[in-house]
Amino acid sequence: PMAPGVIMWRNGATSTILTEYVRAAGIEIRPRLATALLYGIKSDTQLLGRETSRDDIRAFAFLHALHSPALLRRIERPALPIDGLRALGRALGSTRVEDGIHLLVLGRVREDVIPQVADLGLQAEGAEWSVAAGIVGTDLVFSVRNVGYVRAAGEVVRAVVEGLGIGGGHRSMAKGIIPVKAFRATHGKVDNATIRRALFDAFVRAIHDS
Repeated sequence: PMAPGVIMWRNGATSTILTEYVRAAGIEIRPRLATALLYGIKSDTQLLGRETSRDDIRAFAFLHALHSPALLRRIERPALPIDGLRALGRALGSTRVEDGIHLLVLGRVREDVIPQVADLGLQAEGAEWSVAAGIVGTDLVFSVRNVGYVRAAGEVVRAVVEGLGIGGGHRSMAKGIIPVKAFRATHGKVDNATIRRALFDAFVRAIHDS
């Protein structure tokens, strides 16, 4: 551990660095904080499988002994509302993975459902990219996940929404928002089939654009 007041460079997840600072300061790490930091390390390193440092592994082991398994399960598997499950069921009825992209169009849903479905969509066989899209208020909102070794998700989403909306993120996770009015002006309609076709074509172009 670092001596208090000494700043040293560390490689690894942000939560690993924060864990080291908290331990160096002698602050008690209770289960809620340990769980949050543990989840941060898991997310940043994709469960210690990507760009993992020795510091990450040491921090993970330390936090694992202190965390709340029940709270971690709630964070990693948040509850889906019934309407969200129905929307997911309809989307799965016609789902397919094309060119490594798994695109799920949910219709009108609660916004927090969209990233949860994007997480689930990445589990499909052959999927390198998962895109979940839905209408929230007056916007078309979509969440994007990828396997981590392909083009950065934030860069791709910015290309997809260029001239229509806003978006961004980091390497494996991103979000885009396109006003329904702007989408309709460009594509004519805002039904699920049109959304699927427009987003799929845009993602193919953005992912493979060198």
